[in-house]
Amino acid sequence: MKAHGDPFRFTTKEKFVLRFEEARQSLKNTNGMTGEMFTGIVTPIMAELRDGHSHVWQPNIDKLEGQVFLPFRIVFVAKKPYIINNLGDKNIPIGAEILEINDIKTNILFDQLSKFVIGDGNIKSSRYRKMESNFHLSKLLKLFGYSDDKYKIKFKTENGSINTYTAKALTQKEYLLKHNAPVEKTSSMDIPNSVKKTNLPKALTFNTIDSFNNIGYLKITSFNPHYFQESYNVFVTQMDSIMQTLKNRNIQKLIIDVRNNSGGEDVYVLHLLRHLAKKKFSIFSSLTFKQNNYKFLPDGRHWDIDPKAFKLNDKGTYDVTPVLAGDGPFPMGEFEPYEDNFKGEIVVLINAYTFSAASDFSARLHYAKRATFIGEETGGSYIGNVSGFSPGMNLPNSKVGVSIALVNIRQPFFDSNFTDRGVIPDILIEPSVKGILNGEDSVLEKALLTIRGLK
Repeated sequence: MKAHGDPFRFTTKEKFVLRFEEARQSLKNTNGMTGEMFTGIVTPIMAELRDGHSHVWQPNIDKLEGQVFLPFRIVFVAKKPYIINNLGDKNIPIGAEILEINDIKTNILFDQLSKFVIGDGNIKSSRYRKMESNFHLSKLLKLFGYSDDKYKIKFKTENGSINTYTAKALTQKEYLLKHNAPVEKTSSMDIPNSVKKTNLPKALTFNTIDSFNNIGYLKITSFNPHYFQESYNVFVTQMDSIMQTLKNRNIQKLIIDVRNNSGGEDVYVLHLLRHLAKKKFSIFSSLTFKQNNYKFLPDGRHWDIDPKAFKLNDKGTYDVTPVLAGDGPFPMGEFEPYEDNFKGEIVVLINAYTFSAASDFSARLHYAKRATFIGEETGGSYIGNVSGFSPGMNLPNSKVGVSIALVNIRQPFFDSNFTDRGVIPDILIEPSVKGILNGEDSVLEKALLTIRGLK
């Protein structure tokens, strides 16, 4: 509590006390307790923060020895799990709805597991999407006692017939063989430092998706500097070039796709917003943190913060100043739109993986009523988040990993009606299982109908 920027933003002190008491009860007998078992005890506490930037992970997270994996992959439609990949087992029909796993009804099982998934506020969509990762879900099942060497599944096929089948769980070797990779990436945090700067897809792509109606399509994969050679100027150059292309092609309507954009730096968001805004705006109303150093943390590391980056306020906490380390000034204060900004119609595509800075971008446009939003609720909070610095460490005895978000970030509309939710789309699209399996993009299809005025 001494470190986290705002622990009671989305929960209460009473609930935290309860989670800690539950953990204490679980620790009365530590004989034979492993780091993995301790992770299962700590996870409910971290999940209670309801902060998607603070994490916990078990020791040797990349080591898969002893871990078993589900013999299929799922997707959630209206919170119901459907098979989208049977990993070669033809007895598990693709497209079937899973009704039970090991005699537990899936609506009960996944509702319970979702409470242990790290995420902002009370946003259900992001928690369910994260459970679509076979790796993530298999880990959750093991941490909380639902894992087994075989899985009895009750399922309903597309024609309505109900069947039961018992499938053997996958071993580490089988899992790696079927997936050709040890980990399914679920967020930018999962990219190892050694590969973050290489083999990354292009983060900004633009094309004229409908020349007859002068409609452009801008896909923004990330606002993370790793995608721009660690340079804010590279981002600016690329974005300015795209905006010039809009003018050259007389683009009057623009679809901006920030689905699966897990965020990055808000100074990048600021530059884009100045190209789109119609009037003066601010991104944040305040950025504060509790300490000017974090030497009290148990592993003895010094989380030193540049003294120029903060000043003491009258509440005894510290305000972040505009000289925070980075590629440019931290976006505090009010900003004018660029003189030659884009003034046409905008549709923004969002989903549960729209997080952090990408959610900040979406919230700012939504609050200004500058765009129509299509898709599903963002995974990032509408009113701001706790992030900025999220240093990680390993607890000294268990070696369980923990990262704590330090900076309390508040949007100018912190007191809006969306206190514990993300950006909720104007048009909610629930893709069908058949559409997903066929690779259809129902969200983009709806966006084109909407922006053409056909709706």
